[in-house]
Amino acid sequence: MPRVPLRFRNVDPALNLTNWCMLIMSATARTMLLLFTGHLVYTFNILKDQNKNNVKIVLDIENAKCSICLNLWHDVVTVAPCFHNFCNGCFSEWLRRSSANSRDKIQGAACPQCRTSVQSVGRNHFLHNIEEAILQAFSSLQRSDEEIALLESYASVKSNIHAIWTLDNTRPVPL
Repeated sequence: MPRVPLRFRNVDPALNLTNWCMLIMSATARTMLLLFTGHLVYTFNILKDQNKNNVKIVLDIENAKCSICLNLWHDVVTVAPCFHNFCNGCFSEWLRRSSANSRDKIQGAACPQCRTSVQSVGRNHFLHNIEEAILQAFSSLQRSDEEIALLESYASVKSNIHAIWTLDNTRPVPL
């Protein structure tokens, strides 16, 4: 399976993995939890590149696929608390259909992958950058314009985080 290297600039080579967690957490708090408590495993290496320090993330492309459509993410969203990732359009359409078919509207939405009760969902810009790097390296994974248009017509998650249910899980909060 292909692995895609991603590079981040201006990295102190003295940092260890624990410090990386803190660095990533301070930059994108939700991403840190995804990187180190989720199912995806990222490998960080410090590289010398043109007198600059970079971080290289090695990712198996199979871990960058939506479990609904089984393709590479498009406009990736992350659900909490389980931190599974899906295409925005796939998750939005799945949520719409599952809400329409649900007999118990109060129970709330469940993650399509693990069935955990979803408390929030948001666009994941860190993983979107990974998606873009993969598409640059492997253009054969690019979807057709028609498929992208369909996914974008389904997409309802517009910002970084949306609460789906109130804390007491008694009433929905609109996406």
